[in-house]
Amino acid sequence: MNGLGDVALNQGDQVAAREYQNRSLSIQRDLGDKSGIAFSLRLLGRIAVREGDIAGARGLLSESPEIFKEVGDTGGVAAAHREAINVPLSRPDLEQLERSLAVARAALGEGAAEKVFSAGRALGLDRAMVEAASAA
Repeated sequence: MNGLGDVALNQGDQVAAREYQNRSLSIQRDLGDKSGIAFSLRLLGRIAVREGDIAGARGLLSESPEIFKEVGDTGGVAAAHREAINVPLSRPDLEQLERSLAVARAALGEGAAEKVFSAGRALGLDRAMVEAASAA
């Protein structure tokens, strides 16, 4: 279920992503799978960001690293903290981002893209997350 939620989120379908993640979270809780619970909470946090629910996202993204830490999943702790505080991406994630940005630059044109990206960088984190979620 977690994987289906992640795929749905990456395809821009927050409704399906939330449904899959909520089902997954329920199953993980029934099984007592703390790693699964933490992963579901992390993905629900990403969904909340896209939906503009900043307070909800912060709660979910701060809860998941604590659970990852409890079960000794240092990779999960790192990923959850990175997402919560916007630390640079891993090499594969960065490469995916660069491909996505290249598509955006090609669609907008280099001048317009730089203007839009500059305006985005000038926003505070909370406002940028709300803007991104409302545009999704």
